Amino acid sequence: MNDETHVFTTDRVTATINEWQEGCCLFFHVFPPPTAQGSFDVDPAWQKFLSLNASSPFDIVHSESAALPAVKAQLVGGGVVVSWHGIAYETIQSDIVQKVLRREDGKTRPDVKLEEALSNRTHAVVEEIGWFHSHEHHVATSDYAGEMLETIHQIPHNRMHIIVNGVDERRFRPNYAGRRRFGQLYGLPKEGLVLGAAGRLVKDKGYALLFRAFSLLLVEQPSVTLVLAGDGPWGNRFRELQSTNVIVLGSLTAEQLALFYNTIDVFVNPTLCAQGLDHTLVEAMLSGTPVLATHFSSIVRSLLVPEDQLGYTFAPNVSSLLAAMRTAVLDGRDVLRRKGRACYERASLLFTATKMACAYERLFMCIRNTTYCMYD
Repeated sequence: MNDETHVFTTDRVTATINEWQEGCCLFFHVFPPPTAQGSFDVDPAWQKFLSLNASSPFDIVHSESAALPAVKAQLVGGGVVVSWHGIAYETIQSDIVQKVLRREDGKTRPDVKLEEALSNRTHAVVEEIGWFHSHEHHVATSDYAGEMLETIHQIPHNRMHIIVNGVDERRFRPNYAGRRRFGQLYGLPKEGLVLGAAGRLVKDKGYALLFRAFSLLLVEQPSVTLVLAGDGPWGNRFRELQSTNVIVLGSLTAEQLALFYNTIDVFVNPTLCAQGLDHTLVEAMLSGTPVLATHFSSIVRSLLVPEDQLGYTFAPNVSSLLAAMRTAVLDGRDVLRRKGRACYERASLLFTATKMACAYERLFMCIRNTTYCMYD
């Protein structure tokens, strides 16, 4: 029997057929990318799907979040699996965090957009609870999201699955030789600890929070350096410090990013978004780098167990982030390297792309034949 996998995507790639192994083929169907507002015209992909499904019905249909709308999922029938990388219930916490930070900044006047977001988010949760049941099987990418889907969205336990995010372990791995080359290329200091952060340098990712906390840390620890990989409005704010202790690298390729993780002493993720399981944390851990992250349940319940052996967490406010960075600096390189090794051991066991792919394969086989649902 020939197994086929069809991928409907908006990535700018050439439609090709890649041979995985004998009798197994992968087909890409490429469609226009989303608009600047993030909206995706699903109709062209849906028409292509209907055409293929009519000639040879698909056994399993897998959707990333709401890429396959609930109305169309109902038309497909059984065998629909959807992976949730974030749900509306989690974003309520993100809105609350930002509202509290505004108060901490002395901004007591109501933020109309934020107030509307909080109200709309509550309605979105109620709406989600209604249409989530249109999908037969649900995959949560963190333990906390899985718990919320069962308790808040009332998804039956036998239709709820947890498959955590994984990243390419061949690319993101300890690379001691590359560490030296990368440090020399970008002028990273040899003395003093180096903190690193990566991603979109925007406010909701916590870079305003990091800016304030690191500015205070520099007063106490003038030998510490912060290296930022990524672009965004807050990149310019960090550059305006005109400090040799702050290096903004801009956007990096995946290969460069892998070396970046190897070069820093601790990876800082100051996100204010309490959704899903951030890939950057997994990439850093697989590279053997300890992490310093916001204490959100989606992070600590899945990644940082036990927390004290893998890194540091902080509440999303200036004093807590400053205290966590201060602790990491005082611990020093020996402790950080020990935690980095522990991060690598945990991530290589649980959070690799290979592990994730095997878990999805087992789930799809289980849906088709319950024999595969039984484990020794």
